[in-house]
Amino acid sequence: MVVWLSVAGVSWRLKTYERAVLDAAKQLLNAPDKAAFAAQVKRFDYASRHHYGELGSISLLSFKNRACLPKIAKAPVDEDSCIAAFELDDGRCSLKAGVFTHEGVLHSIEFTADPRRLDAAALKLASAEWHGSITHAIDAEEHGWMSE
Repeated sequence: MVVWLSVAGVSWRLKTYERAVLDAAKQLLNAPDKAAFAAQVKRFDYASRHHYGELGSISLLSFKNRACLPKIAKAPVDEDSCIAAFELDDGRCSLKAGVFTHEGVLHSIEFTADPRRLDAAALKLASAEWHGSITHAIDAEEHGWMSE
């Protein structure tokens, strides 16, 4: 059973580790998608952070006018999509992060562990593979869907 362990807060600014992941993800996109991505990051209203114990953590990005935002073409328009994944390492600990879109708009950054323990000054990122979704696992548990 998934238990919502804590909400780490809501803020109108990105944390250093979130900004580093988004900056790295933007570099993987083509020019038109980079422009759409940058416009979305610039216009996000707030980030809410949720920690799910062993499942990991999610930083949800919220927008007031999602419909008016330029869409990221790399992302499928009709579903959630991981457009970039990274291994984050600060020399003391490491974890993975995935950048997700929903309907072509940034939706969340998922982390395999609590990213608050990372030392932002020593943070290094490397490309990684991402399998599954914390959001999907939570939805499946909450709604009784079978896990794949």
